[in-house]
Amino acid sequence: MGIMYMGIYSDRIGDHEGYAAQLLPDGTETSMVLDLSEITGHRAACECGWRGATVHPPTEAGEQQADDEWEARHLEPLVDTEAARHTVTGAVLVRFMRELARQADRRPRVDGDRYDGHALGLCDANNQLGDLLDELTRQEVTA
Repeated sequence: MGIMYMGIYSDRIGDHEGYAAQLLPDGTETSMVLDLSEITGHRAACECGWRGATVHPPTEAGEQQADDEWEARHLEPLVDTEAARHTVTGAVLVRFMRELARQADRRPRVDGDRYDGHALGLCDANNQLGDLLDELTRQEVTA
């Protein structure tokens, strides 16, 4: 079973389903699930044809390492490349921050006045975006 990417820019980068291909003793690979004793390792793979460079151990940990390699070496660069094509203005981020604050305020309160966990998460995201905007402003001033 693979990892189907359905996140940001998925409509732009196309279908990418990553998986840990199992390597057979003859060097071929299979996506079929075999007993770990029947394989020599795992390799990161994607349905688009991409293959990782590393052979990971024939263990559950090796399978996870292959999945992690697919994400770090294949998927993230695709998303980052697409993201670099777009510019988000400070005004757009400020509007988004205001909407996060409104959503947090609309959440039911715990004990009458405290935010629930979801609202606290919205507030945390809002604070992080504010910190990012402040940092970007500082960088512009020093540039």
